[in-house]
Amino acid sequence: CRNDILLALAEACANAVAHATPADSYEVTVRMDDAECEIEVVDAGAGVDHEAPLPEVPVLAESGRGLYIIRSLADDFDLRPNSPSGTLVRFAKRLQRI
Repeated sequence: CRNDILLALAEACANAVAHATPADSYEVTVRMDDAECEIEVVDAGAGVDHEAPLPEVPVLAESGRGLYIIRSLADDFDLRPNSPSGTLVRFAKRLQRI
């Protein structure tokens, strides 16, 4: 569970750094309780077409798989415009009790 959260967060941050031009920063917000960890990564870049389906990316592609990885690791995933510009990636993972 912890590794899934770390990998999803790394992918979301890498996407913000790589694709949020011309913005030079991004913000991460973490909310956590006993049951769930929710993370938002927000940038102020040019944004993406949030209505378009994610394009097919070959499994062995060296890039372009970040949102697929996040979506597959998270229990909840949302990609939407950020106001006034940029993109908000939100994902949540239910926490496993030991």
